[in-house]
Amino acid sequence: MANIKILQTPDFLATSIPAECVPKRFAIATNIFLCAVINEDRKGFLLFNYEPEKWNQWYPYFSSVNDMYSFEDVTYGDIVNTFKKDILPRADVQARVDKAEKAFLKLLGISDGHISISPSPVVPEMWLKYSKTQNIWTFYYMEFLKVDYLPKVDFEMLDSSVVDFLPLTDDVVDKVLETGQYRGIDVVDNTLDIIKNKDILNKLISSAIILS
Repeated sequence: MANIKILQTPDFLATSIPAECVPKRFAIATNIFLCAVINEDRKGFLLFNYEPEKWNQWYPYFSSVNDMYSFEDVTYGDIVNTFKKDILPRADVQARVDKAEKAFLKLLGISDGHISISPSPVVPEMWLKYSKTQNIWTFYYMEFLKVDYLPKVDFEMLDSSVVDFLPLTDDVVDKVLETGQYRGIDVVDNTLDIIKNKDILNKLISSAIILS
């Protein structure tokens, strides 16, 4: 069965989850967009290719928290309510953004300093996803934040096979949307969706931070 996106509509939330799709664990993916201006004229996103040997795909920065959880066989709305009531208050879940900030700084080679993060224009998503390797369904909460402040980074010193800057010029964007790739490597779907959505893209660009 295909993955199921949980729609935030009364009719959908009142629908019962198929018994075989009731999740046995949860995962929260904290995605952080860095939209920046470099040298006053180059605007773009920072992308990461975490494990080139394994996935070889460009992502925005993300960090995850996950664990087993015994959801009951109920409606989609009940699953969402359980997530908000029982999972969100957990200490490890509450600490997820701080964990993400520290890992983000480490990836960029920043040993001293901090970043400022706020909600992005991208609406959070909830999914039920199936893992073939573990034969289990997972409840996913995907949140999208943006960087408002970042200490100075020397991008020339970073490994471009792992961290790279995607320029948001018309020619680059057109090619990425046509091929689904940047520099011959696949770009993850949620980033492609943002590039396609001119309204959200313009909102991110309008709040881009300036990096020298």
